[in-house]
Amino acid sequence: MEINFDNLKRLFEKVKSIGFLERLFNWGSVKDQLIDASADLQKVSSALESLKSENSKIESQLTVEKAATKNLQDAVNRLNTENELLKNSSSLQNERIESLQKEVTTLSTKNDQYFKRGNELSSEVNGLKIKVENAEKELRETRDENLRFRKDEEHRIQDHSKLISSLKDIQDKVQKDREKEIDDKNKIEIERIKNLKETWFNHEENVKARIKSICGKLGVDYLDTVPFKGKPDNTLKIKDEYIIFDAKSPAGDNLSNFPTYIKNQVESVMKYVKEEDVRREVFLVVPTNTLEYLDQFEYKLADYYVYVVSLDSLEPIIIALKKIEEYEFAEQLSPEERENICRVIGKFIHL
Repeated sequence: MEINFDNLKRLFEKVKSIGFLERLFNWGSVKDQLIDASADLQKVSSALESLKSENSKIESQLTVEKAATKNLQDAVNRLNTENELLKNSSSLQNERIESLQKEVTTLSTKNDQYFKRGNELSSEVNGLKIKVENAEKELRETRDENLRFRKDEEHRIQDHSKLISSLKDIQDKVQKDREKEIDDKNKIEIERIKNLKETWFNHEENVKARIKSICGKLGVDYLDTVPFKGKPDNTLKIKDEYIIFDAKSPAGDNLSNFPTYIKNQVESVMKYVKEEDVRREVFLVVPTNTLEYLDQFEYKLADYYVYVVSLDSLEPIIIALKKIEEYEFAEQLSPEERENICRVIGKFIHL
């Protein structure tokens, strides 16, 4: 009987070469081979039982053959004894003797055949015993290997469960850290927008307070009321001319529309420059943190100029404007010449 151990051999080779990661994530193929190996193991067990049954039959047959051989040997001995007795008998018994001799010869031949067959059966039994022993050995090894596989499977399941639990903990921690990071960023952004809005909301008052402080320090006239139409935010009087500083800030936290708003405000200050003695250079004061959203800081219109400046640049601008009073020939300058000087000062201060 031929027994196929290919699946078992493939399983042993697979287990010897399998790695840790493959045991974790590709155990399905090992389990398939384990099923095939179990099928071979069942075949080996069935073959072993069949060999044991056949061995028992052969041993029984051998026992029968041995008993028959013994009976034949006893018959031969009996016939030899009778032959010796017949040799002393009369000639009438010669035919009987010859017949008995032939029978003895035939029985001897059969006995030799039975003896030869007995030897052959004994050899077959020994061969079957060796096969049975080998099959039992392989069966024990397979059972031991199967037991190791089961233990490895249990360990793999435990490792996999621990790994999944660890990954879940890591995932939860990462999720919590990410949520905290987003929450912190949102809080920072909310605080930043809150501060921006607060800064922009107070911008007009801050500009007024800053200009009044500078004018008080430099001795420049600050007018709370103006003798012309309109109500500019801040008006200074230098050399009998009125210089306007209007505070402008965003209405909301979206600064994308702020440049357009400034352009509209540039056109709206025309109502001031048309008035008598109002200088034709107007300064729009914006929060410092909005400058990065603007791409133009000087506007030249038909009859006047507008400069976009920050709160931080107010003092040097007012100082530069006050310098006009110190020129010895200021009284001799025409309004157009004084405007040109102011325009140059505005450009320099912006730079």
